[in-house]
Amino acid sequence: FKSVFDYFTIYRSSKIGISLISVLIELYKKRKIRTALIFRILNMYDQYINFLLKKKVCNTAKIKGVVEEYSNIDKIWYLTSLDFKFKTGLTIQRKKVRYLSHINISREKCYVMLIEKT
Repeated sequence: FKSVFDYFTIYRSSKIGISLISVLIELYKKRKIRTALIFRILNMYDQYINFLLKKKVCNTAKIKGVVEEYSNIDKIWYLTSLDFKFKTGLTIQRKKVRYLSHINISREKCYVMLIEKT
């Protein structure tokens, strides 16, 4: 038996995820489906969205700067950086067309918080 939360559930807060949950709740209220089926459908949704994003989306990020001071408290890094530069690029492949998006941020002095993934 797989846990309901085996896969990323963050996509449930997207517009399509919220719509899916609303429909499932309405079906539950009308006694058309049971609770276990709701969780199974949501788990399948999480798996499929995760699969599609891995297949269709490529995201890159680059961070540069001079660290002035840093600390690590409970797996959260707090940094003070000078000449901070953050660049990110997002590429989405849809059919034979590529959509590109870039963000560039530069600051003389910046405070950064990074959370370690467990």
